[in-house]
Amino acid sequence: MHGQARIRKMRVFAACAEEGPGDGSLIRAALNEFARAQNMILLARDIGMTREGLYKALSENGNPNSAAVMRITRASGMPLRITV
Repeated sequence: MHGQARIRKMRVFAACAEEGPGDGSLIRAALNEFARAQNMILLARDIGMTREGLYKALSENGNPNSAAVMRITRASGMPLRITV
């Protein structure tokens, strides 16, 4: 089941990246949902952020930097790779 859940997360994330308005808001919202489905305290610790910092970065008004996005996706089992 873990593998199927990971595949679903990856599909949702890919759809958010493709269908988003280009401002990253759908990607941030998807990451917020993934993080909330996990233990936020453990995720924050795993990626080197405070729990409050993680909540703020993924909030509706948050603006996580690319390093945070990469760390969150990796810790969520969805390493992000950009290809050209």
